[in-house]
Amino acid sequence: MLTPEQQPGIIDIVEPCYRMVVIILLIALAIFLTFMPALANDFTNWDDPELITSNPRIGSVTPASILRIFARPQCGPYVPLTILSFAIENQLFGLNPLFFHLTNILFHITNVLLVFALMRFLLRNFWAAAVIALFFGLHPMRVESVAWVTERKDVLCGFFFFAAWFVFVRFRLYNRRLIHYVIPALYLLAIIAKPMALTLPAVLLLTEYFLDGRVRRTTIRLVLVMFVFALPFIAINFHTQIRQTDTPAFDLLRNMLLGSRNLITYAGKTIVPSGLSPFYPHPADFERSIPITCYFAPLVLAAAVVCMMWWRRRTRVPVFGGLFFLVTALPVSHLIPIAGPAMAADRYTYIPSIGIAFLIAFAGMWLWKKFTGRARVMKFGFGVITVAVLIVMAIYSHAFCRVWKNSLTLWNYVLQRYPDSSLALNNRGRAYCLLGQHARAIHDYERAVQLDPEYELPYYNRAVAYDKLQNYERALADFDRALAIKPDMAIAYAGRGATYNRLGRYQAAIAEFNHALSLDALLDVAYLDRGYAYFQMGFYERALADYESALAIDPNYPETYINRGDVWFVRGEFDRAITAYSQALKINPYFYTAYYNRAMAYRMIGENSFALTDYDQAIQLKPDFAEALNNRGNIYMSAAMYEKAIVDYSRALQVRPAYADAYYNRAMARHMIGEDRPAWDDIIRAEQLGFPVTPETKARLTPGP
Repeated sequence: MLTPEQQPGIIDIVEPCYRMVVIILLIALAIFLTFMPALANDFTNWDDPELITSNPRIGSVTPASILRIFARPQCGPYVPLTILSFAIENQLFGLNPLFFHLTNILFHITNVLLVFALMRFLLRNFWAAAVIALFFGLHPMRVESVAWVTERKDVLCGFFFFAAWFVFVRFRLYNRRLIHYVIPALYLLAIIAKPMALTLPAVLLLTEYFLDGRVRRTTIRLVLVMFVFALPFIAINFHTQIRQTDTPAFDLLRNMLLGSRNLITYAGKTIVPSGLSPFYPHPADFERSIPITCYFAPLVLAAAVVCMMWWRRRTRVPVFGGLFFLVTALPVSHLIPIAGPAMAADRYTYIPSIGIAFLIAFAGMWLWKKFTGRARVMKFGFGVITVAVLIVMAIYSHAFCRVWKNSLTLWNYVLQRYPDSSLALNNRGRAYCLLGQHARAIHDYERAVQLDPEYELPYYNRAVAYDKLQNYERALADFDRALAIKPDMAIAYAGRGATYNRLGRYQAAIAEFNHALSLDALLDVAYLDRGYAYFQMGFYERALADYESALAIDPNYPETYINRGDVWFVRGEFDRAITAYSQALKINPYFYTAYYNRAMAYRMIGENSFALTDYDQAIQLKPDFAEALNNRGNIYMSAAMYEKAIVDYSRALQVRPAYADAYYNRAMARHMIGEDRPAWDDIIRAEQLGFPVTPETKARLTPGP
């Protein structure tokens, strides 16, 4: 057991180089293999769309786009550095989830190695440092931070947090200038990666107390400078987090009890990681009644603090480990309400778990010392148990990564544990909707609103599903319900406007889009759909102005370029239309509508060869694209390639048996090759379907006797 006089300082024993290299490589390999399943994971629909896949701010990396990233918070806390990292990856690799997951893993490996270096300096014990690093890195509670792309916040914040902490521990006695410039800079980077880093100044004070038994004035000055740095970000995050409307409004007593229970739960799950879940809903009826077990939580915490104070007389290790955990976990314990519907989250333990690992290592060192001089088998057994625990954690984490494979695996797992979670049902419904399984999605939304009738998102998402199924009246009714619950829900006004567009009620749609934009002036979809309404009403200049506004917000949304191209097309500005469609295809080369529209524009300027190529691309991407098949047939027809034209018209009619244009065109092609009877049958069928067949055409196609 360590006495105060034996507290570790700067390491004065250099480990053999080969052993250090081998351990570093083994640690890195163990972490990579453990989290390797995450490389096969997709994005999920839990915050990934808002921060990554549908985030217009990450479309490019320019001074203007970086300014937009730093201008205001997005989807929760203020994390501009994290969003900037997504923008850089998107610029380099596109929205390929492999590279986003790989970056998370690499940051986590780096953090584990930083923890290893820190623990060597703090404990002066090579193997204890390695065990703490592996315990931290392999723990199943790390999966949420690593396998969930959105939680780049944790690993990026952790990198700068641990780097600043390491600089302090390594150079605090030798280079005060470095300390006072580098640490505040790293601290600032950590904060704008995730606000959880705000606790770093307290960690530095604890560290100096642990190492020296006192805190120097220079360290206090450093901490004060860091606190001044942190004030603006505390204010920003207080404004964005506390004021979130989806946070249950508990009173002070309930927040204190819930916070105490969460602290104990985090410590317990760190020691024994059982019952883990990506989502922990708030206790049922917690707003009305408090479970009796919650009242014991503050007593348990108080007892733990008393024990730490008692141990302080013999060693500062328990005080450091315990207070490190409490100080870093307190801001996310729910003592201060955290925006969101979750009661707790595994990701909140990313940094605090170091304190628990430190205490476990201290206990292990104490036991190891007790075995000194005893049978070798006891030490061997102790080592085997330690390795076995680490292996079990690695296996658990390896399997747990697959829970995050996609949105369905994620929410199916949550619903196995919390079948009455309206949030999980809503999000699984969104996943079904994206797969085109709208009936399943609607079923989940219905269960969600039954469980929580005041939850607006299932109504909104069910409205979107009904809209996809062309059940517009039900869609409008659900938009109305969502807005009755949350009258400032801008996206619901925009959704209702889009449904009005599909019903041809353009004036009503424009009123909805105006209301949406009065609530959220940066809602690009409202500009896009209002532009479409103006286009349908013949107000082309207004439509173009709205499309420009949408592109100013999101310059990488291909539908906006297509709609702008359509305006130029109807105005006869075919070259400009082609440019717009080409811009859409540059963003999304698999957008078959853009190929189709560009082909029509090419035809209008007589470039049939380019048009044919674009129709080929559109049909390759969408083999049942009846209009493209019909129009490609027209090009073959104009080139006197009548057999090919007939094949395309026939394919179009297989897709759409009531396609009057295709019957008429096939009749003309069959007539040209002398198939008069089939041509007559086609022209009669076209006329029955409403095609305006002239008497002259019928007379020309009338078969002979």
